[in-house]
Amino acid sequence: DHLSNTVDLVIHNGAQVNWMLPYSSMRAANVLSTLDCIRLCSTGKPKRLAFVSSTSTLDSDHYVQLSRDVETGVPEADDLEGSRKGLGTGYGQSKWASEFVIREAGRRGLVGAIIRPGYITGDPASGISVMDDFLVRLWKGCLQVGARPDIANTLNAVPVTQISRIVVAAAFHLSATTEQSLGVAQVTSHPRLRLNEWMGALELYGYGVPKVPYQEWCTKVIDYTSDDSKEEHALLPLFHFAVGNLPANTIAPELDDSNAVAALRSYDEGNESRDAKSSPSTLDMDILGMYLAYLVAVGFLPPPTEKGEHELPKVDETRLQAIAADSLGGRSARP
Repeated sequence: DHLSNTVDLVIHNGAQVNWMLPYSSMRAANVLSTLDCIRLCSTGKPKRLAFVSSTSTLDSDHYVQLSRDVETGVPEADDLEGSRKGLGTGYGQSKWASEFVIREAGRRGLVGAIIRPGYITGDPASGISVMDDFLVRLWKGCLQVGARPDIANTLNAVPVTQISRIVVAAAFHLSATTEQSLGVAQVTSHPRLRLNEWMGALELYGYGVPKVPYQEWCTKVIDYTSDDSKEEHALLPLFHFAVGNLPANTIAPELDDSNAVAALRSYDEGNESRDAKSSPSTLDMDILGMYLAYLVAVGFLPPPTEKGEHELPKVDETRLQAIAADSLGGRSARP
């Protein structure tokens, strides 16, 4: 309701597997569209801008090291000069360029916020998830080869319900919180899961996927993709990323999220928000179980073959029927 009564803009260029494309392929969608929105914000009555960026702008050795040196993690006020070079994906590069022009517009009077989430996971209540997401594909890819790689890196993943709350909170409250016309709100989970826990949820819910050394898992993936008689491997669009050096490529710097927390507090107080308790800021095994249950229900994953430590929860049949009828729309609605 708060959003529907304003002319403010919220931009989110979805990443999914497209984040492996080169900068040239992402420039129009991520950078030029941002310039158009800045122009719109400065035309006629000034409008505030809420830009959903990504922690992909921080995927450089500089910020990994900085997060180890600074107890609070990478500051929200950082100028991103540490990733001017060294970003390995076109998605991260295009988000960096978009942030650069937005910050310059902010120096010239643009009011608003830049929000930096990491992995955005599905709805924790219904389990509805986007099925071309890397983490979801990783689950299926592990099931296809019958094993999961041993990767202990932390995982900055937050449910979409909490992300949406932070986007709205930052859009309307960040400038007052930071006393700047345009500030940054970084989104991080407290505490973070580890990739081993994300993949280990499969075993807890009855899937036989033993943990193996990463190189052994890579061999299994390569052998699987070499067999033309098998179903296409879920990670094939990300093949080189998956079997290149996944333990190194999935190191996520720790983040300071003071601005995000303060903006969310102001939003909840001002709106007497009732959705705070139903929008968890981190993931647990119950939420992962709901995601798995949804993915099984829509046919993306097979049912568990064994009796696990936990049973998959029940999903809302009404929602499934709506998805089957394609009435919800979007890629996530199609198996």
